[in-house]
Amino acid sequence: MFRASDCRPEGLGSMPPNTLRVHTDYVLVKSVGPNVFWAESRVQECMGGSDAVRAAEAPEQSQARRLQHATYTASKRDTETIEAAKSRKRAVAERAQQRRLIFTKNTWGVFDKAAFEYDETLDYESHKLIKIEAMNKECRFCGALKWKEESASMCCLGGSSHNLNWRGQWRQCSYTTHPNHTK
Repeated sequence: MFRASDCRPEGLGSMPPNTLRVHTDYVLVKSVGPNVFWAESRVQECMGGSDAVRAAEAPEQSQARRLQHATYTASKRDTETIEAAKSRKRAVAERAQQRRLIFTKNTWGVFDKAAFEYDETLDYESHKLIKIEAMNKECRFCGALKWKEESASMCCLGGSSHNLNWRGQWRQCSYTTHPNHTK
């Protein structure tokens, strides 16, 4: 029986046997022929711990790995049917669209008019751009409750816009330039 571990690329004989396990499996698939269908579970099984292996490999080993992967990909694409190629390209386009969608959700554009169109599928609390906290700061001009870093002008324009507080009660102006102010 022919095993993937029996395949070794030339010029890399000094490498540990497990280092090229994934890559020699690619060579095996190429040498067996185009009728071999690669199981995703097998790829996952072979790639276990590949991050540590890649971190420890020399530049020549990285180059050999990339070359073998490129050869494998090219041979696989040469043998695929037109329908399979269209399906693969469609899957790649869908993944790219999904990445763009995720990126867009990490910007403020998603939250435009969000107060009026609440989307329960979005996890607002764990979003990196949102900081949800208690409204425990009181405005010194109108008494409205505010967030810790909210500016004074958000609720009453710093006391200069009107004489009603947030409860609808009349209040005394807190500055002396008001036209109704008497000394």
